Amino acid sequence: MTPNARPLLSCLLAALLLALSGSVVAAPAPAPADDVPEDHTSDREGVLHAPGASDPQGNCAGCHGITDRADAGVACIDCHSASMLGS
Repeated sequence: MTPNARPLLSCLLAALLLALSGSVVAAPAPAPADDVPEDHTSDREGVLHAPGASDPQGNCAGCHGITDRADAGVACIDCHSASMLGS
């Protein structure tokens, strides 16, 4: 390896490690279609959401809970980061 390639390789490795060190929230498998309420019609990356999901505090928390699972059995935080939810 040439001396000029080492700094570039070091920067690329550092960038990769930094990217991988971010908090990743693994999404659970989507619920079967028969388990999703009829009003959940907005497909977001294969998971159905109700209209208004962009305001989870106002439109989702009642059934799902933001950080704790409520009646729906899945909390918003199970798939979405806290910063995205405004928590």
